[in-house]
Amino acid sequence: MMPLFLDTKDAGFEEGFAALLGMKREEAEDVDAAVAAIIADVRARGDAAVIELTARYDRMELTPDRLAFSAEEIAAEVAKAGAEERAALAAPLATAGCLRLMGIRAYFTNVKLPLRY
Repeated sequence: MMPLFLDTKDAGFEEGFAALLGMKREEAEDVDAAVAAIIADVRARGDAAVIELTARYDRMELTPDRLAFSAEEIAAEVAKAGAEERAALAAPLATAGCLRLMGIRAYFTNVKLPLRY
């Protein structure tokens, strides 16, 4: 099943959302198989798979040079967040840092965020 994209600004959003709610839900096995296929693809093809899958599922075009955010881009986005949002991110970021210290690879753990509380 292809992803269904809904936009709250579209005139047919209410009908599309109602149809979505009425659709057959995937069984856990279906989801597990789809996720396993995505993981296998990324392991086999690396960044090329991430770029292709992002275009397919997120409708966002990436290039190899845009797979990571610069420290400046991250700092600019962090600056937009209020103190409450930054505080909500503190525990997950600390966990990611601990995982890195234990040698467990996690996404985005190599970026030092300039979070100030």
